[in-house]
Amino acid sequence: MAEFEREVQIAERFIQAFVTTNLEVKIEDKWQTSILRRYFDIVIYKGIHPIAVIEVKNRLSNKNYLAIATDQVRSAISITNARFGIVTDAENYYFYDRNEKD
Repeated sequence: MAEFEREVQIAERFIQAFVTTNLEVKIEDKWQTSILRRYFDIVIYKGIHPIAVIEVKNRLSNKNYLAIATDQVRSAISITNARFGIVTDAENYYFYDRNEKD
């Protein structure tokens, strides 16, 4: 499955889960900083505020891939000021809460 198709599939799961809430799910969300332009696979918003950034990877079976994806989601959290980061390969989900030390 192509990576974008996987992103859409995962985004659809979140959209269905949030259907009765005021949360919005955006795919391939673009963020412009003073230095660079970044695209995030999926961002969940409450109003105009991002609350979670989701990085979708083809596979996370290798610990190195997971470490790289975790670094990417931590960077995304610092750029967007979202509280949560999620790394997934559509089978496994790893959650990161910037307010927690672990």
